[in-house]
Amino acid sequence: GKGSLLVQNPTNEPTPAEKEVPDNEKPKLENGESTLLVECDGGLYFDNDAGILAYLKNIRLTEDRFKLTCSKELKVFLDKKQDAGEANPDPGKSDTDNTKKDNEEKKNLSSFGDLKQIIATGDVKVTRVDDQGRPFVAMSETASYDAKTGEIILSGGRPRLQQSAKQYLQAQEDGQWIRVLKSGKLVTSAGKWKMEAIVKNKNP
Repeated sequence: GKGSLLVQNPTNEPTPAEKEVPDNEKPKLENGESTLLVECDGGLYFDNDAGILAYLKNIRLTEDRFKLTCSKELKVFLDKKQDAGEANPDPGKSDTDNTKKDNEEKKNLSSFGDLKQIIATGDVKVTRVDDQGRPFVAMSETASYDAKTGEIILSGGRPRLQQSAKQYLQAQEDGQWIRVLKSGKLVTSAGKWKMEAIVKNKNP
């Protein structure tokens, strides 16, 4: 009985770890930066050598500009930072020792720089709001995003782009893909497609 009292919280107050950080104590974002939250049910792994961070099972990604969910896997590919031209960090040790030390220190996320690519698999759904405040939904079995070009490719199953119940584009057979360019232009694979849109008549 006494032992259990040591871990009880009679006031029901949140512990320090549970308390949210006040807004005025959170780090301020620089221009061009945004917050990114990723949650998953199956754990994650990081490949130091390849710079690949993978989240497993029922992934929920929330970013200031969009939300993404997928059921299987979300892989994030990162570019390695360029450290050419650095001086010997410890003159008292040989180059071999310093190289070994550098390699050990660099085997973490801080040794990687810009985002290169994101690939999501399994019932992928991306939701965002365009510049005019209209919702936009993309669905497919696989989705890839190239951070360098801003290009998105939806493939697998029957990819679908949707703005409302009456405005959408969807493949009518399996194995099709949709390529969305950064400019907003899109291209589809050859095959059967269905598109519905709302048009305004000049003389209602």
